[in-house]
Amino acid sequence: MSSTASVTIPQAMEAVANDPSLFISRMAAPTVNLEGDISADVSGTAFKGKFFRTDWQGLSVAGRSLVKAPGANIRQINVGLQDSDILIPIREAQTTISTVIRDNMGPKGIQSYEGQIAAPAMTTAIMLEHEQKLASLVSTGSNWAGTTTGAAGTYWDDPSYDIVQALAKATAQPLKVGKKANKIVLGWAAFFALKQNPYFKSLGGDIASGFTPAKTAELLAELISLNPGAQVDRVEVLILSASQNSAAFGQTASNAFINSNFAWVGHVADQDNASLYTRSALYTYQAKPFSLREGILEATNDYAYTASQAAQVAIVEPALGFCFQTPVQTPANYGG
Repeated sequence: MSSTASVTIPQAMEAVANDPSLFISRMAAPTVNLEGDISADVSGTAFKGKFFRTDWQGLSVAGRSLVKAPGANIRQINVGLQDSDILIPIREAQTTISTVIRDNMGPKGIQSYEGQIAAPAMTTAIMLEHEQKLASLVSTGSNWAGTTTGAAGTYWDDPSYDIVQALAKATAQPLKVGKKANKIVLGWAAFFALKQNPYFKSLGGDIASGFTPAKTAELLAELISLNPGAQVDRVEVLILSASQNSAAFGQTASNAFINSNFAWVGHVADQDNASLYTRSALYTYQAKPFSLREGILEATNDYAYTASQAAQVAIVEPALGFCFQTPVQTPANYGG
């Protein structure tokens, strides 16, 4: 491989570099494929589709009995679905390499470029947008039925603040509408503030060094589980730690977390049970799966790799989530 290829191309890819293991959007918002009427928008930049929000009222009148008196009408329970429109953008990203450089590569060099640089960069670029969408949705208090904003006396990095009580309140939000909290999404600063909060540490016997992610998840599961035993509730703790470089290519890098100062607790359907009819706080609605194609750009005679996808992270049921806005007073203490 020539020196031009080995230096210039990797630098271009580093502009969107992120470890794929950092991405959590598909775990926090499992994928559902839209069915039925899906049409391309007239602009050609998005797909229009419909999804459902459950309209479950249950026994809406307090104390109403289902015992049927002679001659009385059968009691009606309101169970239904509401159609909701969604606009799913078509995302595309492309990277090119000179055909002269590519033709001068040996077979192994071509494979290295495609497999280690071009394809991962395209995948990362699109997944980074999903992370940004997820962060925006879960960290905005007005999106959810339950929310609280950090203030004096309620910051997670305040050792006098009872964070266990706060988590109990967050857990109660989805439970009051019939679903257990099973997903916790934390920004980097919130994660470390939680682990070091004295009230939370006391759950594990006041371990001075704090907790690993696994131990944190274990304690949270025990904290909010309702029916212990063989079928103990599964609580997944996800740390949103993807970052982005906001500087223009060729300029001094400006790397920062997408969002490090928020926390979210809610109920999300497992991927195996995800469907248009299953209640969930979040879903990723997909109209076109991720694809990667390659070809020649005739105008420049460059070899191009293009990634495309039509998918969007969306809120399904606001009542199934609780948002902590800016729970950490000094996120910079944790690198946030």
